[in-house]
Amino acid sequence: MADGNQVWAKNAPVLMLSVAKLHFEKNGKENRHAFHDVGAATSLLAIQATSLGLFIRQMAGFDVPKARELYNIPEGYEPVAAIC
Repeated sequence: MADGNQVWAKNAPVLMLSVAKLHFEKNGKENRHAFHDVGAATSLLAIQATSLGLFIRQMAGFDVPKARELYNIPEGYEPVAAIC
């Protein structure tokens, strides 16, 4: 995680990654809206968290190749953002 984001993440009870699936399961075609879909889902996560008195922070500053390796993210999926 980038130095600036470590401030946000160091005390977070939950750390996660949002990940986009780049192709459709049913036909293998490219999902050109994959990143939009991940953003929409994360927005809803933020709204739900806020309604529960919680807060989330999305962070683009993380090491994508390291995340891919550490979490064994396969080809066809792309890490989008770290979330705390």
